[in-house]
Amino acid sequence: MIRFIIVAGWASFFIFHIVKHAAPGLGLTERNAFATALAANLGRTYVYNLQRTSSAKHQRIGECTISFQRNENGFELETIVHLDDLALLAPGITLIPSLSEKSSRQMHVSMTELLDTKHRLVGLKGSGNILGLEATGEGIVTEAGFTGTYTMDDGTPTAFVRPDIKSDVSNGNDFAVTLPPGLIPGDRFTSRMVSPDFTSLKLNAVTAIYTVEPHESVTTVAGHLSLLRVLMQVDNRTVATLWCDNNGTVFRSRQQDGMELALITIREIGGKILWPRAISFAP
Repeated sequence: MIRFIIVAGWASFFIFHIVKHAAPGLGLTERNAFATALAANLGRTYVYNLQRTSSAKHQRIGECTISFQRNENGFELETIVHLDDLALLAPGITLIPSLSEKSSRQMHVSMTELLDTKHRLVGLKGSGNILGLEATGEGIVTEAGFTGTYTMDDGTPTAFVRPDIKSDVSNGNDFAVTLPPGLIPGDRFTSRMVSPDFTSLKLNAVTAIYTVEPHESVTTVAGHLSLLRVLMQVDNRTVATLWCDNNGTVFRSRQQDGMELALITIREIGGKILWPRAISFAP
């Protein structure tokens, strides 16, 4: 049971943002604007509250921080996820004696995606503390696929190979901090996404269809903003709703199970706060 939770958690953050934009035979618009979105967000850090929403109430679960910056070989995107108490997501784990204390049920993981100068994914590395156990991992991505190793608390490296994840993938998913800029109501586009299946502990490729709906008034830490509502569907089922501005910045992302990310800060890396501030975010 413990190892299942750890491996599932590791898989979840390790492939958190791997996506390939495509429109294979669906007659939809291809919106591969990753390079544009990356350029617009270089040097910025986005901080989101992780929360569960029910009956108009928000229960904080943790925090997600995503940063974009250059490195000597191209670019890197760092994602840090902290969960305050895994029992908020899986109440049954409190029955495990070693997890009776809240401090033992925290999870803190970080992942860095490495991209070359053409914005192609070339590597991933990450580390984390999940239920008190340490995990590390890294891999490279080439035209032959995604290969690497991960190590759990026992220190024994475990190799993995995913030939279907290649160097032409780009970044983003339903937790993405940006969508393509310039969206208007009525737009539809697709994304090819790698998603974890926790029942089999495997990664599966799915095609997500995004439909842009009219602006809605959304409550944020800066007050009410007029944001585009974007539905994300997989296999004809709505799996997430996102609210973004005309630049594609996602201020809120809500999954069908009530899990939600709410933007609380945009700042320069190691510098000043860029948002919220006293300016208008007109649609």
